[in-house]
Amino acid sequence: MAKEFICRLEELAKPVAYLLELHSWKKPMTVLLTGEMGAGKTTFTSHLVTALGSKEVHSPTFTLINKYRISQGSVFHFDLYRLKEEEELEELGFEDIWGVQGLSIIEWWQIARNYLPPGCMEVSLEILDEERRKITVYEG
Repeated sequence: MAKEFICRLEELAKPVAYLLELHSWKKPMTVLLTGEMGAGKTTFTSHLVTALGSKEVHSPTFTLINKYRISQGSVFHFDLYRLKEEEELEELGFEDIWGVQGLSIIEWWQIARNYLPPGCMEVSLEILDEERRKITVYEG
């Protein structure tokens, strides 16, 4: 099942609220962010993490992972853009977090396809024009 939203990047409250409605916080969840460079994946993550109560969100492009504390537990924000080979994931141990602890949000997740837990949700961000994006939330 999928739900679509057309909005400006500063108007992400509706797709974020929808995604949060789907998560019960009784079990870990993994969200896969899909979209080309500049589509707004980190901006979407920032709105999501801010809605959960954390104030500081930074792109993990160079660190690969950022952890944010929220009242419900932890949010783990991954950016796998810099990884070139699937084998690099084995050394990092991210599969010990995905689907096991809190909420994991993964940008550029395709290289990790074989390491992801079942039931991941996907959020696709498509550039419509300079101001607007089509955001599609696919339930896992």
